[in-house]
Amino acid sequence: MKNYWAGLLMAMLGILFLGLNTNTNSSGALGILAFALIFAAIPFAIYNTFAASRFTLITAVASPLILGLTWGKWATYLQNRQLDSRGITTKGVVFATWKERTKNGGQQKLFKATFQAALETHETTSHNNLNNLQKGDTIVVKYIPTDPSTYQIIGLKE
Repeated sequence: MKNYWAGLLMAMLGILFLGLNTNTNSSGALGILAFALIFAAIPFAIYNTFAASRFTLITAVASPLILGLTWGKWATYLQNRQLDSRGITTKGVVFATWKERTKNGGQQKLFKATFQAALETHETTSHNNLNNLQKGDTIVVKYIPTDPSTYQIIGLKE
């Protein structure tokens, strides 16, 4: 029976790290699958694979934290690799800047921009405004042509 759980554990880890793409950080079916694997299925399989002990219990309980962080880094690595190999560079324009309070009482400057990809206008999420960008300033964006929602702001355009 332990071999069954070990095989199932390896299959789930394979699905998580090799089978799911980088866009599963969403509320879609693949995002829910990743969540279920990280927070339920894999910890349960870890607990059933190894001999019952305090170490096994601690490992099973800590595995969502370890898996979540590791999978997040893996997805970022894959996304950066895609951007490096297939990314297209274009210019974007800052359309909004604002300040937001932080938890410690300070203020954080943020901005949003738009960029053209596949004959459509796409909007970035909010980003730290470390360069004190103003509305109308130009930035450089790299995106994947087949998925413009996968992008990276790579610099400022003078």
